[in-house]
Amino acid sequence: SEIDHYLESEFPGVDKPGNLVDSETYSSSLETWSNYLDVAIARFLGEWRTDDLLINIYPSNQDNTTCILAIRRNRTAFNEGIIDENSEQLHSDSEGIGDYNLNNDTLVRFEEYLIWSYYASGEGISKHIPLIFAESPQRPDALLGDNPYRYEIIDRFETAGCFIPLNATASENGV
Repeated sequence: SEIDHYLESEFPGVDKPGNLVDSETYSSSLETWSNYLDVAIARFLGEWRTDDLLINIYPSNQDNTTCILAIRRNRTAFNEGIIDENSEQLHSDSEGIGDYNLNNDTLVRFEEYLIWSYYASGEGISKHIPLIFAESPQRPDALLGDNPYRYEIIDRFETAGCFIPLNATASENGV
């Protein structure tokens, strides 16, 4: 398939995740979000998953900006992200909060996948992880529970002007 060829040519050695995506749910969400958000941002929004990684991407009321909340093996990272409309990539900033590092990473949309690309400095190599769309992004406070970075992340989420998209499962916008 095209995704297999793309992953093999662009990201050698990467296995794509199982196709757990509900394409109808994603298409419906994207259509709703695109009615009031720039499609360049709308296509990145949502909760994206692998077996051990969860990334929630939220819109912001600031131009070309998102909030990225990642949880992997009980470690947490929060970064703002900037959309590069020319390359259709989402780049995380270098001012992350948490005990997990997403600083200066890149997220790329391809077909139904979100590809997370980062440099594993300890190994001296670039890594690429394909994630699948699971659902609308979840409320940060619900995801963070009693996480020690909870209040710092929620404060940054609000300061960045990020919010829960309209058709999220939460009953209200915000955190």
